[in-house]
Amino acid sequence: MGKKIINAVGELPSVYKAGIILILLAGALLSHPPLFSPPAFGKAILFRIVFGVLLLFFLYGAFFSKNAIIFRRIIGKIRAEKGLFFFAPLILLFALVFSLIFSVDSNFSIFGSPSRGGGLLNFFLLFVFGYFLYFLLDKKNWKLVWNTLFFTGVVAVFFALLQWQGWFEQWVVQAARRPFATFGNPTILGVYLALLFFPLLGFLLKETEKRWKTIYSVALLFIFFGVLLTFTRAAVLGLLAGALFFALFFPRKEKVFKFLKAGLLGCVLLAGFLVYFVNTAPLPQFVENTPFLYQLTRRMDVQRALEDPRIGGFIISWEAIKEKPITGYGPENFAYAFDRHYHPDAPYIQKEGWWDKAHNLPLEIGVWGGFPAMGALFLVFISLFLALMKKSKEYAEKEKEEREREDIGSHAMKATLITFFVANFFTVDDFAIYLVFAVAMGYIFHLCIKEKEADMKEELGKRERFSKYGYVFLIISIPFYLYFANLNFSMLSANRDITVAEKYSEIGECQAAVSLAEKATEIETPINSHIFFRKGLILENCVEEEENRKEIFEMFKKVTEERPTFTRGWSNLAGAALNLIPYTKDREETLETAIEALLRAEEISPNRYTTKGRLALLYLRKDNLQKSLESAEECLSLGEEGECFFAKGVSLSILGKENAKEALEEARKREVDIALELQLIINHHIYTENYKALIPLYLIMIEEQPEEAQHYSSIAAAYKETGDYQRAREYALKALDFQPEAAPVVEAFIRSLPE
Repeated sequence: MGKKIINAVGELPSVYKAGIILILLAGALLSHPPLFSPPAFGKAILFRIVFGVLLLFFLYGAFFSKNAIIFRRIIGKIRAEKGLFFFAPLILLFALVFSLIFSVDSNFSIFGSPSRGGGLLNFFLLFVFGYFLYFLLDKKNWKLVWNTLFFTGVVAVFFALLQWQGWFEQWVVQAARRPFATFGNPTILGVYLALLFFPLLGFLLKETEKRWKTIYSVALLFIFFGVLLTFTRAAVLGLLAGALFFALFFPRKEKVFKFLKAGLLGCVLLAGFLVYFVNTAPLPQFVENTPFLYQLTRRMDVQRALEDPRIGGFIISWEAIKEKPITGYGPENFAYAFDRHYHPDAPYIQKEGWWDKAHNLPLEIGVWGGFPAMGALFLVFISLFLALMKKSKEYAEKEKEEREREDIGSHAMKATLITFFVANFFTVDDFAIYLVFAVAMGYIFHLCIKEKEADMKEELGKRERFSKYGYVFLIISIPFYLYFANLNFSMLSANRDITVAEKYSEIGECQAAVSLAEKATEIETPINSHIFFRKGLILENCVEEEENRKEIFEMFKKVTEERPTFTRGWSNLAGAALNLIPYTKDREETLETAIEALLRAEEISPNRYTTKGRLALLYLRKDNLQKSLESAEECLSLGEEGECFFAKGVSLSILGKENAKEALEEARKREVDIALELQLIINHHIYTENYKALIPLYLIMIEEQPEEAQHYSSIAAAYKETGDYQRAREYALKALDFQPEAAPVVEAFIRSLPE
C-alpha cells in the first residue's frame, strides 16, 4: 500500500461545525442578564460546557470509534514536523501550571472571579481550543471559522450603534458615551474588533469572488468604525501598529496594492497629525459641537494619557514581580500582589484603588508566574511571528498567483499578532480576546505546518490497539464530564441568583433580595467567596436587626475563610464586627475581632492609609492610646486623612502631649465631625462601662461644644462611677449654667453623691 496525504478526507461532521460556531457566536455575542452576567463569565461557562462535549467526541472519534474520519484528519498533522512555535504555548501553560503550585490562593487561580470571567481553567481550555481547531479543521473549515468571527464583529458593531444612538432603548442597554455592545466593556469591544481587522483584510485581498469581496469590504468598514466608536486608545494603537507593519512589508507590488499601502500609511500619518493638532491647537467649533468628534479628540489628549492611573499600576506590578520573580503569585492573583505593593504615592494612582488586573498582559502574566511565565509569553509571540516569516519565504518558491494569495494570509496574521500584543500592553485581558487569539494561534499552525504523508493502513493498524478500550474511555469520561458540566451550571445558577438579588436590593425589595441571596449560597461552588461577599453587601443594604447583623458578620467571616488573601474581605469583616458591637454582649471580644481583621488587611496591603486610619479609631475604642497614635502617624505618613488627624489629636490630648489641638484643627479643616466621631467612641465605652476612659473623651467634647449641658452631666456621671465625687459635683453644677431648668435633676444627682 502506498502512502497518501491524510488531508483528502470527507466533510467535517456537523456536530463539530455546530459546536465551534456556537462557541464563536456565544464568545462574542452572548450577553443576557441575569443568567449570563457579567458577559465574560457567561461566555466562559458556556464555552467550557460546549467545548467539553466537543472534546469527548473528538477523543472518542480519534482513538476509539469504528468510523475513522477524525483519525484520518489528524494523523498527518500529528506526524508533521513542528517547530518551536507549536510548543511555545505549551511552555507558557506549563509555566502557569507550575506557578499554581506556589499560588497564594489556588482555588481562585483556577476559577477566578465571575466579575472578570478569568481563571487558569479558562486560559488552559482556550489554548487547548486553539490546538483542537488546528488538528480538526482543513482550509475550507477555516474560512467558515473566520467568517463566523467576522459576523460576530459586525453584529457587535450593530449593537454598539444601537447603544450609541439610543435606539430601541426598551431592549438595548444605552451607552451614548462609549458603547460596549455585548461585551460589558467598551475597551474589550474595541480590542476584539481590532483583532478581526487584519484577518478580514487578508480574506478580502485573497478573495476572487465579487460577492464575497463586497461582503468583506462592507464588514471591514463596519468593524473599523466600531473600533473608533469605542474610543479605545489601546485598540487604536494596536490597529495603527498593525497597519504600519502591514503597509511597509506588504508582499504584493501591483499598482492597486501600492494604493492600498499608501492608504494604510496615510491613515497612520493622519492619526499622528491629528494627535499633534489636538494637543497643540484649539479645536474647531464644529468639533466641539459634534459629540463623536469631541470624544474622539479627548481620547487623543497626550497629557490625559500620560496621567493615566495605569502608569502607577505598571510600577506597582513591576515591584510585585520582583518580589516573586521565579514562581509568581499564581494565576489570577494580581489583586493580592497589587495590594501588597500598593502605595498612594505611585504616579496618578487612585486614592484607594482596588485593582484586579494589570492592564498590561506581560506584567499580568509576570505577576501570575514570574519571569519564566513572562518570558514564555514573549516566546509565544516571537516564535509565532518568526514561523510566519519563514512561511513567507517558502511561499516565494511557489507560482506567483498562489504565492501572493497565500502570503497575504500569512502577512495578515503577522499584523494581527502585532495588534494583539500592542493593544494588550495597555488594557485588561478578557475571555473574548483570548478566544480570538486561540483561533489565530490554531490558524497560524494551519498555515505554517505541512502535513506529513502517512501509510494509512499502518496507522489504522496501530489505532486498533486503542479501539477495544472505547467503553473504558466512555465509562470514565462521561461521568467526569457530567460532574464538570454540573459544576459549571451550579456556578452559573448561583451567580444568576445573587445578581438578581442585588437588583432587588437596589430597588428596596429586600425580602426578595435576601431570599434569593440565601438560595445562591445553598450549594457549594468554587466561587463561594465571590457569592458570599456579594450576599454580605446585600444584607448590609437590607437589614438592621441584631440577628441580621450577626448574619452579616458570619457572611464576611466565610469570605475570609474561603479567600484569606482578599483584602476587602477582611476590611468588610471589620466593618461588620463594628456594626455588631451594639447588639452583642461580647463587645470587647467583637471589637478585638474587628481589630484583628484590620490587622490582617494591613498585613496583606500595608500601605493603605484608610486601613491604618480605621485601626487608629478602633484602638481609641480599645483605650489603647499608644497604638492609636502609632497607627495615626503611619496613616499620616501615607496621606493626610482627616480621621487620622482626629485619632492623633485625641490620643495626644488624652496622653497629655503637645500638638493635640493642632491635629484636631487639621481634622476639622478636612470636614471631620469631631463631636460625632467622639460620640461613637464614647458610646462604645458606655456599652463596655469603661467610665475611666470616658472622662478624657468628655473633656475633649466639652472643648468642642462648651455650651452643651449634656456633656457636663455625662462627665459628672462618669466621675461618680469612678469615685471622684468632688469633680462629679463641680461638673453637675456647671451643667446648670447652660440648662437652668434641669436644676431638680441636678440637685437629685448631687444628693445621691456620698459626702
